[in-house]
Amino acid sequence: MYYLLIVCALTVTVPVFSQGNAEETEETILNPEWVLCVTACEYSSLPLAQQYLGSLYIRSIVYNLGKVQHRARSSAEREYYTVAARNSARTVAARELAAKRLERDQLFFRGNSQQAYKKALKTLDKTIETLEQTVLNIETAPLTVEPRPQIRLATVNEQQHYPPPPRPGFEGSVCVANGADALLSLSLSPFHGRIVATIKLWTIASAAYTYEDSILFSLEDSTEALEELITPFIAAVSAEAPATLNVHTTPADTLVSVNGVLVRDIKNEKFMPGTAEISVSADGYETNTTVVELKSEELTELFVDLRPFGNRSLIVDAQQPSRVYRGSEYLGDTPLHVTIPADQTEYLRLESMDGRTASAIIEGGAPLSNATALKPFLNYTSPQAELEKKRRQFYNAFGRFWLTLPIAILATGINSSETVAGNLFPNIQLNRPLTMSITVGSWVLFGLTTAEVIYRASRYIGFASEGVPSTIR
Repeated sequence: MYYLLIVCALTVTVPVFSQGNAEETEETILNPEWVLCVTACEYSSLPLAQQYLGSLYIRSIVYNLGKVQHRARSSAEREYYTVAARNSARTVAARELAAKRLERDQLFFRGNSQQAYKKALKTLDKTIETLEQTVLNIETAPLTVEPRPQIRLATVNEQQHYPPPPRPGFEGSVCVANGADALLSLSLSPFHGRIVATIKLWTIASAAYTYEDSILFSLEDSTEALEELITPFIAAVSAEAPATLNVHTTPADTLVSVNGVLVRDIKNEKFMPGTAEISVSADGYETNTTVVELKSEELTELFVDLRPFGNRSLIVDAQQPSRVYRGSEYLGDTPLHVTIPADQTEYLRLESMDGRTASAIIEGGAPLSNATALKPFLNYTSPQAELEKKRRQFYNAFGRFWLTLPIAILATGINSSETVAGNLFPNIQLNRPLTMSITVGSWVLFGLTTAEVIYRASRYIGFASEGVPSTIR
């Protein structure tokens, strides 16, 4: 019997079976894995601009296959692997028995001594008797095929390679060459301005296509068509009826994710059997993650009560009536009571009626008093007020320009008149230094006002032109 177990274990290496590593126990479990070989998509008849759908569909199918853990083997499939294992074990044992019998027949012609001949003959007869009993035991030995094997992709697919689709009648050869139990083929072809997608599943146990589905779609609906094509195919691969899941949450307004896929609400939703990681989250509450085992044709009820975070409260007030914003969200007018979850950081902004603003970043977990005011308003001037200010500064400077110009001209005239009078009447007493100082000072003042006019004009024109396209300027 021990030899029989060894022979049965050898059958795992025969190409017709998945090459999985079974855990060594008292009973040998055959075919612990179900290997699927995904072939390349046949899309040669599609226009060149649409051929990208082939690789897109194959990648999506492979991704969704990764979510399926086990396959439920039918009794016919288990019987096939049992018979195949028995036949393979019988073939191995029969070949070894035939080799020993041939060795026994050739023993007489070796020319050994009579004593050596008898000793070798006795050993071979004992071995042949054991092998004959092994062959007989194979017919009645219990063989166990894994009823729920683990699904995995063929090694060539794990390396991101997909063999070309097989010709009709050569599906079994492709399975044997890739050590697979089944074959997936996908084809895309044009049909009167639309596309026909056909997916097939060929299994070595039935030596035929056990699943086939087609869908007709337009290019704009390719995503929806892919979902409709994949969902029943995944169910056919697993060969298990889906599990039903209900998730009841408190509070009711939560986000629920199953194996990383977000869903808004789960009520009698269908999922593939197996382990599922369910996460429930909501604003202001701690996230809850639970791992459940979903079983075929069974309803799983999950009740989740989220634990709220500790909240911080504060009153936002200002020196004058203002609007309060959380980011860009309007909350209300001051004074305003605001609650901040302990796990969040809020950005609050105040805007007064005349356009002045103030802001603060408040951490919900930091100690806060019951009456917390934001920092004082910043010195803020609206663009319209700033423009009006610069306009007034320019016109004031321009007025001073026209005020200092006649004063400078008048002072120059007075100074010239005194110069002429001093030349004509030398005896007249004139205060020439004072007149000269007034004249020079008036022209200096005129120069300063001229510089101010140029400066104010440039500032006014520059500020008024900000944001105006160069062509308009």
